[in-house]
This record gives sequence, structure tokens and C-alpha cells, in this order.
Amino acid sequence: MTRWPAMLGAIFAGVAALLVVNALPALVTVIASGLDWDDRALGLLASADVAGITLGSLAGVPLVRRARLRTVVIAAALALVLADVGCASSDARALIVAFRLAGGLASGLILAACYAIYSDTHPQRNFAIFSIGQMVSGFIAVTALPLLELQPALPLDPYSLAASA
Repeated sequence: MTRWPAMLGAIFAGVAALLVVNALPALVTVIASGLDWDDRALGLLASADVAGITLGSLAGVPLVRRARLRTVVIAAALALVLADVGCASSDARALIVAFRLAGGLASGLILAACYAIYSDTHPQRNFAIFSIGQMVSGFIAVTALPLLELQPALPLDPYSLAASA
């Protein structure tokens, strides 16, 4: 039986894993204006992230049955952070797309582990809380990132803010 702190941690990890997908419209807008990417490159970026999540989730199904769920989530979260940092620090299109694919793979692994945790006890309630967290984080990300870009007093590059979301 999963305790509340562990369940809330799993819900937070699941929300964080999909934050880039939830913020994808804002991320694409910031990259299009900041790095002057064309529609084809932006589509490839979005597709790489979504494909990575799909492949990571598929790979995660047999993995979560064999490995400790906490280990899977922590390792994948570290990989996600490294992919986001790599994405934010690179200017090369191919590298940014590769980092988004790697970040998507890590996100998929996190999601597979989190869904396994949610199903442990009260799956309907846990998935409902996760869904509400997804909606709120997506709303905040899509609303806040474009507003941050418009702030001239911010010393941060808006692309770096979006890439590390």
C-alpha cells in the first residue's frame, strides 16, 4: 500500500514529466521567435518529444515490473533534467531535437512508473488528482511563458526559460 507522501510525490513527478508537452505551444512560440526556426523544424521538435514519451512509456511497462519504482523515477528524472539543461544550452537544431527526444524518453519512463504507483491504491482518485495537476500546470505554463517573454526587465533569455520547462 502506497503512503500519501509517496503518492503525492508520484503525482508531482507525473505532472513534471508532462510539463514540456503541456507547455509545447508556448515552447514552440518562444523557439520560433527566439531562434528563428521554420515550421518544419518546430514540428520535428514537437514530434521528437511526443515520440520519446511514447517510446519511453512502452519501454517502461516491462521495466516497472522488474525494477524498483522509486529508482526508475529518480533515474528518469535526472535524465530529464540533463536533457532540459542540454536543450537550453545548445543552439544546434539537431542537438536540441535529440535532447527533446531523450527528455521524452525519460518522461515516458516516469509516467509508466507513476501510473504503476497510481494503480496501487485508489486508482480513480489518484488519476483524477494527476489529471487536475496536468490541467493546472499546462494552463500556467501556456499563460506564463509568453508573458515572461514580454518582460523587458528580465535578465533571462526566454528561450532558456521555455527549454528548461
